Amino acid sequence: MAVALLPLAAVALGADGCSCDGRDRSETTSAAVGDPPNTLPAPNHTIRYGYYYADGRYGDHTAEVNPYTDLYIALPRGYITDLDWRPLFQDSMMKAAANDRIIFLQMDEEFLWDEVLAIAAPYWSRIEMVEVGHETDWSRAETDAKITRLRGRISAHGLGQRPVGIVWSIGQALTYDAVNAAGLDWVGIEAYVDAPGSPNSQDNIDLMNRQVNTAKARVPAGKEIVLVMQAYDRNFNWTNIPTLVDLQIPTYLLAYNDPRVIAIFMFSYARPGGSRDHPELKVPHQMIAEKILGIDISGIPPR
Repeated sequence: MAVALLPLAAVALGADGCSCDGRDRSETTSAAVGDPPNTLPAPNHTIRYGYYYADGRYGDHTAEVNPYTDLYIALPRGYITDLDWRPLFQDSMMKAAANDRIIFLQMDEEFLWDEVLAIAAPYWSRIEMVEVGHETDWSRAETDAKITRLRGRISAHGLGQRPVGIVWSIGQALTYDAVNAAGLDWVGIEAYVDAPGSPNSQDNIDLMNRQVNTAKARVPAGKEIVLVMQAYDRNFNWTNIPTLVDLQIPTYLLAYNDPRVIAIFMFSYARPGGSRDHPELKVPHQMIAEKILGIDISGIPPR
């Protein structure tokens, strides 16, 4: 059964950073007159905002998320694996451009780069960021060499250079020397807490804050940062969904006043166990969107 979502303005920010409003989020309904306003602080800089797997192998649900996001995360092989990814990827890129999306492009394996770039070329003006690899275990030298080769392929296709980076797990971001690679323009940090988490939301928030702040401090000056929000139930292992909901807004609070944080990616939307399966997660996501994008989300229908 579809769950009707509270407009963002109906959820107030608790003093501890939780979106703890005392409601049973599994039965959230439309806002009533007199509900508290959205008290989140507005960001002091531009932050891009979007979901992994809004389309692809789990279906095209971009119409559900486009009203409160501005970023499309392009995954060349993010489709059903026994299908030819090329026409599917091309169709996704075309739709993203038609829907006025900013595009984040994950390059996939190096042997596919030329095909990915050829398909992406007509939409290159919309691509703001490129990921050379995802959760890689490369050394600093290997990372720089890979980036050099990617930039060479981009130039060979007659395309302008874009900021290049890598998203790492929190454990990798806390330990890998590759964050210091000279060729990296940005570093992605997964702001995750290991499942099943604590039954005490503040314990989870405190742990996430400590880890992410430490990881951010390791990113050299001059490099920008992307945060990946834990917007799924960790492959069904995070069973206390209210405590998962309470991790969403604190991730934003690690970004809103830090000009180095240029984007928040939410993992994920339609993948099983993601925000589409747990629509109560969409309440804080929309609350954040209201501040990041300066929109009124009161008219956005539930899915």
